[in-house]
Amino acid sequence: MRSPENRYGIKYNKYFKIITIIYNDTYQCNKAKEYEDLLAAEEQKRIEAQEAELKAQREAQQEQRKARAAKQEI
Repeated sequence: MRSPENRYGIKYNKYFKIITIIYNDTYQCNKAKEYEDLLAAEEQKRIEAQEAELKAQREAQQEQRKARAAKQEI
């Protein structure tokens, strides 16, 4: 197949380049959006893990306080 430049001339060659750029930009935007979504999901998982860890630490501290309070009552 002949290139658009040879078949259609310079005017149409610029048109095809623009179409290609628009397609590539759209494709890259979609890839970037998917990547941002993936990063957001990973960040959310990290935050949830930190919150679970803090909750476990607080519960452990409360249990220790209860145990110390029970020993002091004796």
